[in-house]
Amino acid sequence: MLEQKTKIPEELQAKVYARFIKLPLESKLVVYARFVHGNMFKAQNNDLFGLNRRAVSKIYRSFIDLLREDHDTANSQILRKY
Repeated sequence: MLEQKTKIPEELQAKVYARFIKLPLESKLVVYARFVHGNMFKAQNNDLFGLNRRAVSKIYRSFIDLLREDHDTANSQILRKY
């Protein structure tokens, strides 16, 4: 069975990109790897950046939480207009 691709709205793509480019290089690599490989991406101890599995999860979770905060802030501002 073929995988079905998910369409991401351009507005969300722009928000993700805006947050992504602000990350330090190490975090960009982690977030990118998780986007591309999903949960299959696992850090090995003593890798290039000295990351461990908890650090990878923390970096990715922090990035996603920032996106959620941006989304919640934008929605609350829209609601205030009405």
